[in-house]
Amino acid sequence: MSAKKNENESSHIKKYRKKLEDTMNKEKKQFSAEAITKTKSSMHKWIRNHSKERINLKTRVIDLFDEKKHPAEPKKSILKLALKLKSTTF
Repeated sequence: MSAKKNENESSHIKKYRKKLEDTMNKEKKQFSAEAITKTKSSMHKWIRNHSKERINLKTRVIDLFDEKKHPAEPKKSILKLALKLKSTTF
């Protein structure tokens, strides 16, 4: 931004601009290679520690369709919401 535009800004805008730049700089620091590696390793550790609680999806049957390959019936709350959305006009 040119210096002329900065001179015409109010003190509130300058203050907010400074605050926004500080926030952006903090966020950039959080996404450093070291921080990503640290987060990645902590996620792997959590997954490893909770592996006993996981459900084996290869042995579990999950039916989204019935035996004739029709989709499962939606829940009543979803049907009510869909009806409400259909009745509203934009």
